[in-house]
Amino acid sequence: VRLIIMSSLFLPIITIIQLLGLPDVQADDVVRVAQAAEVDKSQVASNQAVNRLAAFQKKERALKLEKSKLRSTYNKQLAEVDKLKRARASWRRDRQLRDQKARSQKTALALKEVDRKLRGQRAAVSKARKALALAIDKELDTSPTPARQTYLKSMLGKVRVSLRKAPKKIS
Repeated sequence: VRLIIMSSLFLPIITIIQLLGLPDVQADDVVRVAQAAEVDKSQVASNQAVNRLAAFQKKERALKLEKSKLRSTYNKQLAEVDKLKRARASWRRDRQLRDQKARSQKTALALKEVDRKLRGQRAAVSKARKALALAIDKELDTSPTPARQTYLKSMLGKVRVSLRKAPKKIS
């Protein structure tokens, strides 16, 4: 596959060199230019994968925050319902109880919806992590600079750790 990519890059580069009337260019120079173009493409792809993962993680954090706020509100509403249930029976108490139950039900539905979105977002983050690992592997195959290589290897280690599934407890 790499040979096909390289050969497909040779022809346009050689034609451009001939059209520009540049002095004799060695085949090694053309190979270096083609490899640089390939490295740039893989570097752009891995940088885009990093940005995509960061965006998904930011959205996941926002959903977690929203869920925790809704959970807090829901717990307060349930405490209020319990308090009303323990109060002495009256028309006013029944009306307040009915209203509070309706509010808590609405909050429960909102909490359920946020939880559904959060599960979907976690799946998207996992998928983005897998895509990032693949992009980093592809870029490492193109022999990037030593500094970039160490950066990519450290990032790949972090991504692979986060992709591991948590061990299940045996009960």
